[in-house]
Amino acid sequence: GYPDLQNKINQNLNLNISYNSPNPQSVYSINGNINGGYNKSLHPVADSIINDISGKRTYYYVNADKSNSMNFNYNLNISRKLNKSSIQLMYNGQVSNGKLPSYVDGIYNISETGNFYNRLAFSFTLRSLLVLNIDQTFQRFNSKQTATGLKSFSNNNKTTHFGVVLNYPNNFTWSSTLDRIDNSTLAKKTFLWNSFLTYRFMKQQGELKFSAMDLLKQYQNISNSAGPYGTTTRITNGLQQYFLLTFSYYPRKFGKTEVKRQQRPDEN
Repeated sequence: GYPDLQNKINQNLNLNISYNSPNPQSVYSINGNINGGYNKSLHPVADSIINDISGKRTYYYVNADKSNSMNFNYNLNISRKLNKSSIQLMYNGQVSNGKLPSYVDGIYNISETGNFYNRLAFSFTLRSLLVLNIDQTFQRFNSKQTATGLKSFSNNNKTTHFGVVLNYPNNFTWSSTLDRIDNSTLAKKTFLWNSFLTYRFMKQQGELKFSAMDLLKQYQNISNSAGPYGTTTRITNGLQQYFLLTFSYYPRKFGKTEVKRQQRPDEN
């Protein structure tokens, strides 16, 4: 719709590497993956925003010089068998950043955004009786504006997770999770504690489950997002503490059962 706009030219480079341990009979199992991409755009179509003193805002499109973005993902899993038990170590992460140009009230601005995420987890399984897991995540958002008068922004979030599952006595399963959340936009740390109790009956086809959510009454919805004009953190009220009792039925067979007719001796 704008005759003066030029076509955008994209240049992309992508990488993907994966590894899986070749011997499935080994006590150790190792697998990992690395993938990433780089994108560069020449003459990208960008927004131009004009803010009127009356409060009216006008958008139209223009060509900027160039823009680029980069993303890099990686994960590694190592597990070891201990007879009928096992231990597992997991590590995964993501790094991304980008530069996106725009015009605000005639001023040329480049928004530089970045995201850094890492998670390290450990899990221990004792046969089919007990499962323990712990993981630590760290995430950082940041945004920097090159135009004068536009502010930079950053946010850090660290979460420590503990989990336990106990299958004892027979047909009973008890599990509980505890999350310790440390967000730089909050004045104090948040603890989220949930617990569950499950009973299986009717030859494992029926399940009765009791859930106790947010036992410490500290849950909040926290979302972070990075866009062309900055990084945003939203904190809203979530579902408050509640208790839930549910019944589930899992049928094992569907359809009609075929009955075979016994063969008489004279039919041989």
